[in-house]
Amino acid sequence: WSRGDGPVLYTRIVRNGLGDPVLVRPPTTVYADSSVEAFRAYRYVLRSQNAVGISADSAVVTLVAGMPNAAPPQVTTDSARVIGQRLMVWGTVKSNVIPTRYSAEWKTVPEMTGIGRSKAGGVIEDTLLHHVAVALPVEAEGTYYARLSASNPMGSAQGQVRSAQLVRPSVPQDFDAFARADGTVEAGWTYDGPSVTSWRLLRRPLGTEAWTLARTGVGSTVRVLTDFAYDVNVDTWEWMVQACAGVLCTPSAVDQVSGLRLLPPEDLHTTSVAPGAVSLAWAPAGGPVVEQVVFRRASYGPVAQWQVPANAATFTDTTAQAGIQYHYFVWGRNRVGSSPPSAEVAVTP
Repeated sequence: WSRGDGPVLYTRIVRNGLGDPVLVRPPTTVYADSSVEAFRAYRYVLRSQNAVGISADSAVVTLVAGMPNAAPPQVTTDSARVIGQRLMVWGTVKSNVIPTRYSAEWKTVPEMTGIGRSKAGGVIEDTLLHHVAVALPVEAEGTYYARLSASNPMGSAQGQVRSAQLVRPSVPQDFDAFARADGTVEAGWTYDGPSVTSWRLLRRPLGTEAWTLARTGVGSTVRVLTDFAYDVNVDTWEWMVQACAGVLCTPSAVDQVSGLRLLPPEDLHTTSVAPGAVSLAWAPAGGPVVEQVVFRRASYGPVAQWQVPANAATFTDTTAQAGIQYHYFVWGRNRVGSSPPSAEVAVTP
């Protein structure tokens, strides 16, 4: 460099705007920086200093260690595709200068002007060819135009513009919901339309307005979902499925399933009472029952329960002891839930 006008005590050399400056005394106008890394860019700025103050900055010089032909990065945008609520942009970045930063952006017009969205991708710390991907959020149905960009200390570059569409799914066809023997409800359908990312099985009690999410299936190949958690105290439910591509969902027709309510066993009574032989009888629980449970409690001691078949109407407790009052009741259950209990019977063998 050449010295500026006026008395100079030091020339201050600042690299990349960080750290303590290097102080060089006149008449020296040459400085060799030996603490550099190959292919990394460095920015230098000089200031003159004397006892009164410090001068303004010199022009900034950017140099790349070991790379006299340093240049801006090379960028290609290979493809763009909407997956769920994300626009994925793929491409390559090559730079002979480090560090290199890359990003992606989308717009709604091919000229890449107006309102859009951008997102930083990452930082590359070598001079290899990198295959990169950046995910950008999207919501509205339509066509998106996207490209990759990259920059290094020598400049910036942009890749080609690629387009991708977020399309509302078609209506799922042949939707059918039915109760299985274990009380669960299985729903199936067919689908022939644009790609989907998830399915949403919804239900509501007949005659109500609000839908509740029952199950979610991920992936375009899902065609069957099973509901394990509806309220067994409601007899008739409505189900439907939604085909979703991100936040865009299309519902199927609605199907009803009745006879789902679990009814309590009725008319529980004793048929004989003796130590070691308390016999009970009742009318079995109604609805899609898988099994029934006989429950016994006493004024002291542990409770007891026994599983009996769904159609069982009698049971004998062979563990009842003389002089203890026992309380019995029965309920039905399936894989989804349990019925209300029967009326209670109290006996003392």
